[in-house]
Amino acid sequence: MDGFLLVKSLHSLATVLLFGTALALGWRRWRLNRGALEGLPARLFRWPALYVGGLVLGVLSLPVTGWWLAHLAGWPLGQLWLLGGSLLYLLGAVCWLWLLLRALGRPSVPRSRSDLALAGFGLLCFVAIAVLMVAKPV
Repeated sequence: MDGFLLVKSLHSLATVLLFGTALALGWRRWRLNRGALEGLPARLFRWPALYVGGLVLGVLSLPVTGWWLAHLAGWPLGQLWLLGGSLLYLLGAVCWLWLLLRALGRPSVPRSRSDLALAGFGLLCFVAIAVLMVAKPV
């Protein structure tokens, strides 16, 4: 397998892992807030290592594989779209990790508006990154 294709596959796998874990965590919290899962707070994070591991592994591996892809493609890391994507990534990752730590610390407390705003901002950052990475403006 070509080296570029292998790194691109790893990058895609890390993206799916990050978004899948965040989606699963958000779905369980949403069901808890709706009251659909009575008695769930005690078992909400039955496997907290799964959520923490998935998010942390995705958050830490995406920059490594992304910079590796940029190196293999021959793009200088000083390009504005790469720097902007890196800054947006940092902001989005901090938002999601902050939400994870808050959720693990207080699993039975319903979400507040600030949690939803933080999750929305993190999602917006990652959507903007996807647009930058696909468009690759010069």
